[in-house]
Amino acid sequence: MTHEIDRYEQLYGELASRLAQGLSASEIEKMLEAVKKKKRGRPANPVQAVRREIHSAPVVPTQKKLSLSPEEAAASIGVARSTIYTLIASGSLPSFKVARRRLILCSDLEAWIARQAENGRR
Repeated sequence: MTHEIDRYEQLYGELASRLAQGLSASEIEKMLEAVKKKKRGRPANPVQAVRREIHSAPVVPTQKKLSLSPEEAAASIGVARSTIYTLIASGSLPSFKVARRRLILCSDLEAWIARQAENGRR
């Protein structure tokens, strides 16, 4: 009996952490209903079943990123990664390195996009 109580305490801990990440109560309720439907007449491990549902749920970012890698920047504006590196090399798009990683401030990328849009309107 105590083993089962421990499993449910673990389950509730995981659900609480997902709530803290921005998952709504209705989404958690849907996940629990999905777990009940998956039982199909055999005893299921509720912790494992809900854990699968939790990890398949989309994670809502809690904060906007301050910087992007060149790959992320390229994907966000729909250009090739090599285009981003060309812009960095030409000085059109500022970047910096942290250890071995090159990063681009989101504000710099947005400013570059605004300049391109302004030049395209002329």
